[in-house]
Amino acid sequence: MSQRYTLLQIALVLFGATSCLVYPLAIVWPSGWAWHAGAPAASQYFMMIVGIYATLGIFLILAARDPAANRSLIWFTVWSSLVHAAIMAVQSFASPMHEGHMLGDAEKEIRFAYVGLAVSSRLLARNPALVERFLRGVIKGREYARRYREQTIPMIGKYTQRKREFNELDYDTTLPVMTAEGWVPDEVLKEDVAVRAELVNVSPPADFAKFFDYSIVKKIYREIKTSGWKPTP
Repeated sequence: MSQRYTLLQIALVLFGATSCLVYPLAIVWPSGWAWHAGAPAASQYFMMIVGIYATLGIFLILAARDPAANRSLIWFTVWSSLVHAAIMAVQSFASPMHEGHMLGDAEKEIRFAYVGLAVSSRLLARNPALVERFLRGVIKGREYARRYREQTIPMIGKYTQRKREFNELDYDTTLPVMTAEGWVPDEVLKEDVAVRAELVNVSPPADFAKFFDYSIVKKIYREIKTSGWKPTP
């Protein structure tokens, strides 16, 4: 029996055992193994997934006895896991509570405009004061949230209706990627547009200035700094 064959058997046992342990892993590390608020058993969908993975895990352990006779099962596991990982990676960008599923360090390796305000050119032209007032409120709330963790988390919970630990996770993973100045540098915006253009096979990428405009945000921050305003708890 070759060493590679033995390593494959070991891998099947380890992967099978991990699949059988999805439920307890979700308790120990919810941000990495669960994708809902509350205890693992609180989601019927999650419990169905637990059952499927536990069944797969048992058969993978059995397949370790004779991998050659279970090639279809092994390849199904490989490809289904890759598809699953790809889907979860995309979902991780859409919801901060799923960022624990990512293996990379999003704070250091991934840079793009995370959230923003979309407004029509028509509204901006007709009522710029309304847009500016809204942004001023958002900016002041942002600065308050950046400075006062303990006061902000209960506010988040009021709207998410989730347990405190999930709101804490959202806060702690979002805070490091919030820029101190309140906007994203031009080079990052250019890279953002270039990546999106590549994904949809558009060449050359459009001018990033057509999509991102921080001029009002910068104006508000200048005025806030000049006025000496600071958030208070």
